[in-house]
Order: sequence, then structure tokens, then C-alpha cells
Amino acid sequence: TIKNSKLITCKDFHISSAFTSRFFRKIATTKSNKKNSFFIRKLSVLIAILFIIGSFCFTVAPFFNIYNLIHIQTKTINYIYFIGSIFFTSASYLQYLQAINADITNKNHLSKEPQPWEWFKIKTQNLGILSSFIQFLGTLLFNLDTYSATLKHTSTQAQYFVISMPDMIGSVFFLLSSFLAWLEVCHDNAMQTFRSVLWWIIWLNIIGSIFFQLSAIAGLFTNTLNLQLVAAYCTMFGGVAFFIASYLLIPESKIGYNYTQAKGFNYGK
Repeated sequence: TIKNSKLITCKDFHISSAFTSRFFRKIATTKSNKKNSFFIRKLSVLIAILFIIGSFCFTVAPFFNIYNLIHIQTKTINYIYFIGSIFFTSASYLQYLQAINADITNKNHLSKEPQPWEWFKIKTQNLGILSSFIQFLGTLLFNLDTYSATLKHTSTQAQYFVISMPDMIGSVFFLLSSFLAWLEVCHDNAMQTFRSVLWWIIWLNIIGSIFFQLSAIAGLFTNTLNLQLVAAYCTMFGGVAFFIASYLLIPESKIGYNYTQAKGFNYGK
């Protein structure tokens, strides 16, 4: 059974609300464990900033590739991609840390006792953990293919295995991660179509992942100029979608925290 929402009514918590695992980690665990809770909440802003920078790199790099208004060399453009992928990986790992240290399916995270900080865990019962871990794997593959693009390759076959295939598999991971992120919150009443910040974050990430996947498919045909242009446009549009979604992570964290204060939810009181 996938436990991504839970009715919390135990004696240690004055809460009677259906929580999703995303909502739980964004406003963060228990009042009794203030140190971890504060850090987990603040991670949301840091994650947003890192994703914003990464998305910006994946937007401007293909823009320069398409228009090249200031005649930037291809190698420089590839380095912009690589720098962006490093920011993506950093943000993705922090998002994974946030998920495993505010795990609604872990009874220990609902207790008053301080919990040790976890750095790695695989738990298929929590879609937030699964989604963030798969996205993290995708970013590692983007690190590989963007770095490889900065190097010289003697054969098309080598380019295929170190650039095209990691890009394709990484994009598939991003798509799967986006779907799991949607599955995690699709039953949340707070996600109102076109009206809630959460809805926009989820669907902009899905749109961005689709564009990245289309770019990876077009990128397989490196000898076709038109498809290379299509790949660049898809990457740019995907970067824009991720950029907006990343920015919205900041108001999401504030909205979630203010909502719980307004409702009088007191964790571990």
C-alpha cells in the first residue's frame, strides 16, 4: 500500500487533517524537533534557488545556440549546459534529503523524540521519496551527457553512448519523476486546477519534462540540422517551464506554512 496521505489523530499531535507527504515535508515534521524541522522548511527556498539557476542555464544555452547574437562558441554553450546540470543535481539531492527526513510513512518522524539526520534511503511506500530519487538519478545522467558534450569525440558511436543515450534516459527519468510527483498530490483538495500554486508547479514540471524528452529524441539525429534546431527549441521551452516551476516553490513553502498557522496546527505540542 502506498501511504502518501495520513489522518493524524494520535495523542501527541493536535491535528485532524488529511496530510499529503509533499505538504508534510514542505511545512516540516514536528514542533518538538525544531532543529530538523526548521532546516527542512528552509531547504525549500534553497532548492528553489538552485533549480532557478539550473533552469536559467538550460534556457539561455539553447537560446544562444539558436540565435547566437553575440557569437558565443559552441564549447562555451556546452559549458553553460554543464553548469546548469550541476545546479540541477544539487537541488535534486537536497529535495531528496527533504523527502527522506520528513517522511510521513515513518512513525519515528511523527514522534516527539529528535531523529537522526538521514542522508540516503530508498522507500517505495513514499512517492515523494521515489520521485525525488528518480529525478536525482536523471540529473546525474545530465551531468554525464553535458560534460561529455564539452569534450572532443573521435566517433559518432562514442558520442551516442556518452551524450545521446544519457540524455535520453535522464529525460525518461524526469518524466517518470514528474508523473510520480503528480500521483503524490492528485488527491489533495488544495491542488485546484489553474488556481493553486501546487497545480502550476506540478504541471509546469510535467511540461518541462516532456520538452526535455522531445529534445532528447531530436538530439539522436545529430546529422540533421532541422532536428538539431528542434532539440534546441525544446530544451529552451523546457528550461522556461522549469524556471517558472522552480520560482513557484518559494511561494508554495510560504503558503503551506501560513496555512498551518491559520488553521492552528501545532506539531508535537
